Amino acid sequence: MKAVLKIVMNLENGKTSTITIQNPRKDLAAADIEAFIQEAVASKAFLVDGSPVAGVKKAYLQSVDATSIIA
Repeated sequence: MKAVLKIVMNLENGKTSTITIQNPRKDLAAADIEAFIQEAVASKAFLVDGSPVAGVKKAYLQSVDATSIIA
């Protein structure tokens, strides 16, 4: 079964936003995600409705099972 990485980010306006990453590395560690978010915060790489990322709320792998309806 495949998995996607979901990173839920806290925004400066008090809301959250989620990034979904398809096919994450098998050896992905919490430190990798924390470094990614730190860089996003420092560079203001993501703006959601004008509000920059303030930090990470949670990150998790979600199993997905795709079933083709029309191939």
